[in-house]
Amino acid sequence: MRYTAREMEFMGGSTKVLVCNDRAASALTSLSNWLVLNNEANFDSREPKFTVAQFMERLISGKILNWHKNNVLPTHENQRIVVEYFDITKRLCTGIKVNPVAGTAKFEDSREYDLFRILGVPLLHAPAFNEQVFPSLQEQLEPGQIGILYLNGEFNTICKHNGTVYMLVEDEALHKKNPSASWKTMVDEKEIFVAGDFSYTRAHINQKVYKCSKCLEEFCTEINYERHLEAHVPTSKAALNRSWNKDAFAKYWDQISDEDAYSILSDGDQTVEKSHGLPVDPIFKKWILGPEFLVTPPEVRDALKQLKQLKHFMERKREKPSSDVLLGILKVGSEGTFFSTNLPEGGFSFVEAGKSQNTTRTMLTYFSLRVEEVLAKKWYTEKTVQANVVMKELLAECTDPSEEYFPNFVSRKRLVRLFTLFNKDIVTALTRTGRKIAKRLLNYILKAHKAGHCWDGEWNILDIRVRGDGATLIIDKMPVNATKDGIVADLQKFIVLLRPYYKIEGIKGPAYFDEFHSDVMSLPELESEKFEIFQKFLADHMAFLPPASTSNLLERLFKLCDDIRRQNADFDYRPLQRLDCIGWTKIRDTMPYSKVFHYDQSLSHPYNDNYWDLLRFVRNFINRGLKYTQIDGVQSIEDPVILDIMVAYDLGKFITKLVLHVLYVFEKPKRLVSTWNAYKTSDDATEEIDEDGTEENEGI
Repeated sequence: MRYTAREMEFMGGSTKVLVCNDRAASALTSLSNWLVLNNEANFDSREPKFTVAQFMERLISGKILNWHKNNVLPTHENQRIVVEYFDITKRLCTGIKVNPVAGTAKFEDSREYDLFRILGVPLLHAPAFNEQVFPSLQEQLEPGQIGILYLNGEFNTICKHNGTVYMLVEDEALHKKNPSASWKTMVDEKEIFVAGDFSYTRAHINQKVYKCSKCLEEFCTEINYERHLEAHVPTSKAALNRSWNKDAFAKYWDQISDEDAYSILSDGDQTVEKSHGLPVDPIFKKWILGPEFLVTPPEVRDALKQLKQLKHFMERKREKPSSDVLLGILKVGSEGTFFSTNLPEGGFSFVEAGKSQNTTRTMLTYFSLRVEEVLAKKWYTEKTVQANVVMKELLAECTDPSEEYFPNFVSRKRLVRLFTLFNKDIVTALTRTGRKIAKRLLNYILKAHKAGHCWDGEWNILDIRVRGDGATLIIDKMPVNATKDGIVADLQKFIVLLRPYYKIEGIKGPAYFDEFHSDVMSLPELESEKFEIFQKFLADHMAFLPPASTSNLLERLFKLCDDIRRQNADFDYRPLQRLDCIGWTKIRDTMPYSKVFHYDQSLSHPYNDNYWDLLRFVRNFINRGLKYTQIDGVQSIEDPVILDIMVAYDLGKFITKLVLHVLYVFEKPKRLVSTWNAYKTSDDATEEIDEDGTEENEGI
């Protein structure tokens, strides 16, 4: 066992503390350091004939003896007790134990505990040293007070400085790894090291980052990581999308009134207060005074300073900041995902981050994403109103009776219907008329792409012309030679332009529109064999076929894959044993999915995050879901199509990727021909009544 005295700055002077190569001796190490830091011991007074351990044992024994001389009578019983304390002192270097009382800050009475009490040591205990236990430790310590923390059978010297709890570096190996570090604390799930005077040192370890398994991107906050995964936009595509959107939103921000800007920023402030338990200002002040400030990257510091400009504007202390200031904050807060990926339907899932993480970074992220979301919605709303005004003027000038502008045509059509789900959410699904209109335009675009042409996304709603009362839809603009980026831009523009006409304000939907926007980002190379398959997938995308057709397709795919699995004697179907759909099993916690998920109660994990289990689950839910949607014995869902719509909204982002994967991996695509043909023609076999008089199912 080896003790080493090292110098450190503390309380304006220089002192020496112990580090040891064996944590079994943590009691002697921490107790010695507590005495030194409280100016009750000094290693420089040690005589050379004594080792460090012997010197401290003698010093501690002397303090115990002096206390008994001054506080108790010299009886035989008390002399025996003093001998017991001397024995404990000798065992400090080999290990002693104290017994915390569970659920309290107290310890059980024992000679070992009394030794700390006699010496005046504040002895605390905790299950871990992290941000969850810091509030309790902070409450038990006075400002600047030094104590000893009993943690997992070891003793550790701790100190409360500027409201933050620090632990002294007493392990020799850790000290050698970070020689400039004297104290450590935890910030945002990473260990932060500081010098003896609590000034910043660059040594820090265990920083938690979220790494994308498909690319080299890394994220500091989980919500940005999940947004990146939502569509998994490659860096090059993200840059194109960001450039495409940023200029438009910047111009919009600079033009809007102070009242509108205040409303947008207030949404961000309220989101932070709801998720973190505090508004922006108190979190900002705590950040400046705490250790997180010391390790905050420069770009984040700059963004937080710019955030103060926004707060001053909200407090009417200065004029509205420019779009450069706002976009600078959004860029850092979103870690580069802003304006580059699709905003999820219904907004982001803002959890109560403040209860689990002490992080100004997540505050900045939550504020940024909420502001981006509200800004985008207001921009889309205003542009739609402006476009309608322009379109009415242009339509009035239209002289060709054989052609009609798209907005005027769809204004006479019923494109969506409302449905009430099991959880009482009201959502939309496309009518057959709505599906036919969208598919005819999509097929026109896909045929142009197949022929080697595209428009690079440089077309708008007024370029769409309708002939024959909807029988033909065209884009009345000269195309150029097709490129991969140009095709992606066309397909994204297609869904962006259609959305306002299929969207009802304040109501979720339509299903699979977001998924279509995300799916086009995975477009394969134009010369590859997969390109034709991908075009087939988009032409019959779930967004433009009845939800019931998708469920029937998944049922057929399950049977097809299951037959192959049995022929190959596989317990699981290996081609679908992929982890590209991580997260779908979270549905197990939601009714009525949980009943089907745990139908076989003998299995603790009946389904896993892979395509095969997803296919099994959807098939089982469609077949059994009605059984578990009864409330007090009364069937709450009369139309089975509601189950299909629920699956579309809750599992859609996984289902589209599953179907595309199946199309790619089948070694003999001909085996899929009948299944896929039945799926793609299913809309023609419905019994709805079209608005033009042909038969069409009124709903789905």
